[in-house]
Amino acid sequence: MTTEERVGRRTVRVPHAAGAPRAARALLRRTVGEVLGGVAPAGLADAELALSELVTNAVRHGGPPIGLRLAVSPEWISIEVRDGGRGRPVVREPDPDAVSGRGLAIVRAVADEWGVRRDGSGTVVHAVLPLRRTPAAA
Repeated sequence: MTTEERVGRRTVRVPHAAGAPRAARALLRRTVGEVLGGVAPAGLADAELALSELVTNAVRHGGPPIGLRLAVSPEWISIEVRDGGRGRPVVREPDPDAVSGRGLAIVRAVADEWGVRRDGSGTVVHAVLPLRRTPAAA
């Protein structure tokens, strides 16, 4: 079986509500479990963190509808969050005393790649994260 055959894909609408990040993480865990046979791989916690940040930003700063597209393979997780907002998210240097403002900086830190684009219906933020990291060269 090729890696492409083992990719699990999900596209869903996410409620524009405070519980949306929790529901999105549950969907990610189910999808990873289906693709990998219940094994929780290294890197899943980072993917859950990035997903939570992106969905939280969509709920707080975007507008409905919020869409989530996941693709999970044995090697990587691709996350795409679309919202109906008109703004363009940017990475900010957070105030050390602020209780928010770190979401995209966190995504940037844990993702192999990420980006923002506008389309006809709103804003799309995507991130690709590894599930397995090779040890650093000595």
